[in-house]
Amino acid sequence: MNCGRVPQCRLRAGATVNKFIRHPWSVISPRYYSVVRGRSPFIAIIGSGPAGFYTAQRLMRKLSGTQIDMYEGLAAPFGLSRYGVAPDHPEVKECEKSFEDVAKDPNFKFYGNLSVGSRGVVGGFHGCAVRLSSLLRNYDGIVFAYGSSKDRILGVPGEDMKGVYSAREFVAWYNSHPSFSEIDFPQLREAEEATIIGQGNVALDVARMLLTPVDELRKTDMADYALEALSRSRIRRVHLVGRRGAMQAAFTRKELRELQELYPKAYLQSQHFPADLLPPKVTDRVKKRMLQTFHALREMSPSADPEAKSWSLDFLLSPTSFYGSGSVEGTAFAVNQLSDPFADNAKAIATDESVKIPSQLVFRSIGYKAVPLDGFAELNIGFDTRKGCILNDGMGRVGSTETLDEKPVAIPGLYCVGWAKNGPIGKIVNTFQDANDTAENIIADWKSGSRFLSDSQAEPPQGMSKVQEDIDTNLSDIVSWEDWVRVDTQERLEGQALGKPRVKMVAHKELSQEAKVP
Repeated sequence: MNCGRVPQCRLRAGATVNKFIRHPWSVISPRYYSVVRGRSPFIAIIGSGPAGFYTAQRLMRKLSGTQIDMYEGLAAPFGLSRYGVAPDHPEVKECEKSFEDVAKDPNFKFYGNLSVGSRGVVGGFHGCAVRLSSLLRNYDGIVFAYGSSKDRILGVPGEDMKGVYSAREFVAWYNSHPSFSEIDFPQLREAEEATIIGQGNVALDVARMLLTPVDELRKTDMADYALEALSRSRIRRVHLVGRRGAMQAAFTRKELRELQELYPKAYLQSQHFPADLLPPKVTDRVKKRMLQTFHALREMSPSADPEAKSWSLDFLLSPTSFYGSGSVEGTAFAVNQLSDPFADNAKAIATDESVKIPSQLVFRSIGYKAVPLDGFAELNIGFDTRKGCILNDGMGRVGSTETLDEKPVAIPGLYCVGWAKNGPIGKIVNTFQDANDTAENIIADWKSGSRFLSDSQAEPPQGMSKVQEDIDTNLSDIVSWEDWVRVDTQERLEGQALGKPRVKMVAHKELSQEAKVP
């Protein structure tokens, strides 16, 4: 085997992966490698959301014989498709059908309730764990597809007050995520107004869940405890606040129209809604249609019924602090202006003007970020803390903390995809394309003879059959795909009896135990 200038090195426990390669991304090329392989790769994918499944699907379709071991810290698969998509958007979850087809392939194995890095504690229940270094020793390559699990914060005074939550907490709560199912939102029973800081699709999802009649939500797979809490909610008015203008808002027209149709007479004109939404010349079709929707909103009049539910869009406001005595009573904002109201990259410039929006319930919806797995620092795997994603070349190849010629050094055999690669950008359809791109680069690297993790080892990697030797808990606690199918079947049967898609098992322990029932 001729590996060009790459030094031979067997990866031992605790060794850094950087010993494999000393070339920056700018010089990575098949001409440096000439590894001849007579087999298909054995890949570990960390994370079972859409990014992970789409990557597995592409690899197995385009590179015959590829073996996939998928690791998931929770007992249930599908990530944000199961725990992040709004319950009233079942069509978005149709992707799960294609994921089920992937899992039927004999070369695919699923290992749920098994965290990579530190042992996960979900809903008070301890799952299994395996060190990242163990995976590096037992696969050709690893794909990090574990998403973004932390919230971005505003960093303003009062953010830790009672009544201030992240949208991620609320979304995971009503979607039966076992780590969030026991959260209580007492302000739902006490407050009449809610403020959502952020104007992406997640923010609009939160607003819609707060305002949709509960009887409509009972037809969905929303958690029973969430339905009960929302049935007692006193929330009547929701403010959706953004720091920039109408044309820079991140939500899609579809999401906005859903709110418009939900309460066609409930829109309240905000004093900071742009007075003039007609640009000198708009040629972009998407922007034109969005403008049409905004004009329709401006023409709406609020309901005369003081008990009627309502919502508003508040633009050009940046939060400066939360105020209240112990619990939040409102949010103070600086009023912004834009140099060009119609430029996509327009920056918000604070003025001397300020406003306050009173509300006893606030959701922060300004995005998520990934965090490095335990073992990244030990193995010198790069992580961009500013962007909240794994350091990579933009094509999915993971970079090291070391540099050469002021460029990050690529780590052979390590890849990333989805939000772990790019940050929380785009919808599932964007994730599909991103996963295909990363998979195609894995395939190209494999076919070209580029360096992979196992090339310095005498025998082909054995995956879980060797990894299990490093797991220090009961292997019977690991959830297989066959175990998950039993849970899935039971959830669907219970849902069918109630006229809804499924009744999700909530507690992590319940999920894990049900999976093992013959």
